[in-house]
Amino acid sequence: MPMALLRFAVFIPFSIYYSIAKNHENVLQKHPELSGIYNPLIARGEPLAAKWGRVGFFWNIAVWVPAIIIIPPFSIIFGPLDIVLAVMLSLATQYQTSYVPHSIDSCRDGGAHAWQRPHGANESFFEASARLNATTTSGFQMCKSYVLEWQYGITLSFFYSLLSFMNVVTSIWIFRRTYRNNRREGKSNLKWVLKGLMEFPKLLGFALLGLAFIPVVLFQFLPKSITSRTRYIRRYAHKTLQRFPTPRDIEMRVFKRRPETRKYANDHLTKGNPLSNFLGVYDIFMLVAPHLHYVDVANLSLVSKSVRDAVLPAQEIAQRTAHLKRYTCRPESRQICWICTKQICKGCEQFRMLDQTPPYHHLDVCHPYCQTCYWHQIRRNRHTNLTKRCRCCPPTTKQNRLQRYWNSEAYNNRTYNLISRSICTMCDKRSNNELLDMREARTRAELKDRDRYAQCKSLGCEKVLGSGPRWWVCKKCGRECISSCHAAWGKSIKVGNAHGVEAV
Repeated sequence: MPMALLRFAVFIPFSIYYSIAKNHENVLQKHPELSGIYNPLIARGEPLAAKWGRVGFFWNIAVWVPAIIIIPPFSIIFGPLDIVLAVMLSLATQYQTSYVPHSIDSCRDGGAHAWQRPHGANESFFEASARLNATTTSGFQMCKSYVLEWQYGITLSFFYSLLSFMNVVTSIWIFRRTYRNNRREGKSNLKWVLKGLMEFPKLLGFALLGLAFIPVVLFQFLPKSITSRTRYIRRYAHKTLQRFPTPRDIEMRVFKRRPETRKYANDHLTKGNPLSNFLGVYDIFMLVAPHLHYVDVANLSLVSKSVRDAVLPAQEIAQRTAHLKRYTCRPESRQICWICTKQICKGCEQFRMLDQTPPYHHLDVCHPYCQTCYWHQIRRNRHTNLTKRCRCCPPTTKQNRLQRYWNSEAYNNRTYNLISRSICTMCDKRSNNELLDMREARTRAELKDRDRYAQCKSLGCEKVLGSGPRWWVCKKCGRECISSCHAAWGKSIKVGNAHGVEAV
């Protein structure tokens, strides 16, 4: 990290040094007569400074991000060119020492006119260069530019020499220490080196990815009046594009027509058993139902076909299910299973500690805002930093492709937020992974439902959401959630129930 800071510190000095040296080189190339009667080292020092100033400037930019990622001793790969660069800059500065004043004060009060002026010449090298140069029109200014170039050359030579020394010494010291530890512990040094070399492609990929984020970082320093409008336009365009489905190739196959299977009916049932005859009387069954749980009735319907027909008749299964939900379980603690939506209560519920999945987190804490509330409360808020996206979502339970490629140790050791969930006895027989998969499939379908929310959830606003983009805001941090699991666009809907949430 200190070496990366040194590289960052010489960004601006290198750009100034290269700009001045390139200007001086152009003047000498366009006017060869300047190399005739004046110091012959000028024709050698300025091209050398311009050449290696250009190499050093672009080299420093190219290796800054890799220098942050690649740690010693593998950072020694930057050492050879760093050493060459330090030597060549020192050589160019040594040439300049013989024909450039060592302070700007030496250029004042006629110093630029008298500095190394040949006998019989009417003007010095600085005055002749200023006369032939289109940008610098005085000998003092030209002399000053040469002094600045010489001073920047000394500074860059010192810092790059220090950088090369620190890099080489640190790499050798760490390599020797690791080599001794491996010999002491009986480990293979070759495997250690090969393992480090195999990480270079990954590090290079992350370095390129880091360079791509430089414009994003610079964008953060723009005025908020510009960034807020730019983000709003970008998010609006992104949501508009999400309305159109991605084109996909559909392969058609010919299937044999299967015979139609009729739905469940009791036409083929024979004479029922005593239990089915007892439960087949509706009034008697409704007297028994308050002493049962809904899951007990569901299990009872699996005993036999005749019992199922008595408990859940095919002709009125929807009506009978509604009656059972009304009379079974304890009225004061009725709720639905977190997995399968069966009715449960405190007498039949089972508790399971399950990971907080990202889809359910979005379903629970993300609420839609109307366009007006989104603009005024999120993008134009000057009191709190709400322009950043929400990061409250828990980590995924499965590694993505990038995490698998990197083999992230931090991800493998990360702890997850376990939450106690109320489930039914039938779901309690399944493993945690099966339960999470079942719930995730259901949650994703609910998140993509465009008619789930009908009103703006901003405080003090109950505006009915019309056709247009949906702006999702986290109720924990108050920032925008940009996850793709949310519906990006909505249509005009009507509020259908008393709470104004579900749409019909």
